[in-house]
Amino acid sequence: MSKKSHPERFRTSNLEPRTSNPVYVCRFTFAHCLLPIAYFFMIEVFKTDVKDSDQANMLIDRIHKIFADYKANFDLEDCDNILRVKCSTGIVQSSSLIYLLKGFGFNAEILPDVIPATVVI
Repeated sequence: MSKKSHPERFRTSNLEPRTSNPVYVCRFTFAHCLLPIAYFFMIEVFKTDVKDSDQANMLIDRIHKIFADYKANFDLEDCDNILRVKCSTGIVQSSSLIYLLKGFGFNAEILPDVIPATVVI
């Protein structure tokens, strides 16, 4: 087995045997093998009246400063001027974001999740 066939998660050990075949050691601990890491995050989508990209950038900067775990972006080409906010550590505090935008003179409302009806034939 050549070194090139192994993925990046493997490395050659410093304690190689006296043969020509290297020893491969997994970089992860035994606990990592037993407990898979799951990432949970929430994304909330808002309809806004933000129209200018400079205003959107200012709001994104404020959101990132106030809510360190949030990643936000605007889609101003959408008819609803969408604000998407992703929280990597829990739930997006929608009312706080709406209040923040209102403080800068903008309106925002949560877009409801629309689950299309299934078609039964």
